[in-house]
Amino acid sequence: MAFMPDRRAWLSTVNTVISEEIAVRPPHSPLAGSGTALSHACSVIAAVHTRYGPPAVVQLAEVKKPTAEDNHLLIKVHATTVNRTDCATRAGVPFFARLVTGFTKPKMTILGNEFAGEVKAIGPDVASFVVGDRVFGYSEGPFGAHAEFMSVPEDSSVATMPLDCSFDEIAAATEGSHYALGWIRKVELGSGRRVLVNGATGAIGSAVVQLANSPGGIGDRSVRHREHGTGEGPRRPQNHRLHHQ
Repeated sequence: MAFMPDRRAWLSTVNTVISEEIAVRPPHSPLAGSGTALSHACSVIAAVHTRYGPPAVVQLAEVKKPTAEDNHLLIKVHATTVNRTDCATRAGVPFFARLVTGFTKPKMTILGNEFAGEVKAIGPDVASFVVGDRVFGYSEGPFGAHAEFMSVPEDSSVATMPLDCSFDEIAAATEGSHYALGWIRKVELGSGRRVLVNGATGAIGSAVVQLANSPGGIGDRSVRHREHGTGEGPRRPQNHRLHHQ
């Protein structure tokens, strides 16, 4: 699909350029071209797109800082990703998806659905999280992770981070794996089944390989996958058989 090859350049814009801009921005100073200045205390830097198109439509801007109202968590984003959903939504493809994302211009102007960060504030109705929790999650509908801060409901796809994971590691653990797990469950794979994964180096395929070989109800399987896009030329299909004690 045409919107996929630009992912690396866009990820560099989101994760690198934003952090550099934050480091050099003087207090109370808006970004160039961002319009009316906002107080630094109530604004955040975000990667914003107001029209569909290539990565160049994404621009840095100061936007109003979200708040932790009711059952919401205010999260300082330490790591995020650019995945296939972000790329498709930014480009406005497939065209019929605009019935949801906005027909002539995007409804969600700040993309990013995978995130990892720290809870900085909680709403009065929050019961399962406290300020300081290290969390990660998935926000496909509202998006919003391509910013310094985001606000998500407590009962959404958000959880505390495993102690042995970094922000960078856990941020990329949700989008591909949630699709992978859904398909694994749909085809009702049983223990001992052999699985062919076509495209096992992508987010979904690599998650299938790991989940299909994992314990905890998914089972022990032999997974055969073909690797592509390594830059080393064609490679033989690989067999993986993991045994769990």
